[in-house]
Formats: sequence, C-alpha cells, structure tokens
Amino acid sequence: MFVLFNNIYIKSDPVGVVDRERAEWVKKLEFILHHASHLPGCVLKTETDKTLVRSLAKSIVDELQCSHLYSRELTQQLMNSLIILVARSIAADLPDKLSPFTDQKLLKVFQYIHDHIHDPERLRVGVIGKNFNIAHNYFGKFFKKHAGETLQEYIYKV
Repeated sequence: MFVLFNNIYIKSDPVGVVDRERAEWVKKLEFILHHASHLPGCVLKTETDKTLVRSLAKSIVDELQCSHLYSRELTQQLMNSLIILVARSIAADLPDKLSPFTDQKLLKVFQYIHDHIHDPERLRVGVIGKNFNIAHNYFGKFFKKHAGETLQEYIYKV
C-alpha cells in the first residue's frame, strides 16, 4: 500500500482539535512527511505494525465506502492512528536527538543530504555550510550538537 498525504489533508481541520493543538499536529505531520519522502521501501519495520496498518487501511476503505453517521470523524481518527504508526517507524531510523521540534535549518540540511547523496562533491562540509549560511569551522559542531552524530556518520548511514 502506498499512502500519499497532500496539502488538502494537511490543511484540513482535524475533528475536535483546537488551534494550538492543530498547529502542533500539522508540524508533526510535516516533519513525518519530510523524512518519509526519502526513505526507500516500506517504512514499517515490524510485522505487528504491518498487520495493524493493514487493519487500519481496511477500516478506512470500508468507512469511506459506507458513509455512516460520524464517518468523517472516524476516518480522520483512523488516519491519525496510521500517521502515528508511520511516525514511530520513521523515528526509529532518525538520529536520537531528532524530533518534530528540531531546528528547521537542520531539517533542511537533512533534506539537502538526501537530495544530493549521489553527488559527493555537494556533501562536503564547506559546500553544505555555504548553502545554509553556516561557517565551515562551525558546521561540524552545529550538526553534531543537533543531530547527535557527525556529518560523516549520518552520510554513511544514508
């Protein structure tokens, strides 16, 4: 199964969520989507999660086809459960210190690395630092402090 979330879903109002909660929810969702977009293959790592996702997906499809009272609300809750399962799986592959509230510049650095992983010249500290206005001699410290590992370790894992 391939699930694609677009801005329509992201920007829609989650049922029963106040503005502050909604802002945090959207931030978490964007974080998940940002990191899931470059992961190869299935993001679910355990058979238990895969079984649960199959059940959620079937329930979502069934609910969308029958359109009962509160179908929209139930579908949103099922989708939120699906997102949480995906988030848990993705989080297992991210550096320990990374969270939805991580420095936005670091998130952009991660995306840059994934976008240019096959071009070693663009993965040099000086090149990355210049792209993000971070001094060459400070970039390594910045990356290690926020990512919990060195740039080389991260690139090697990717």
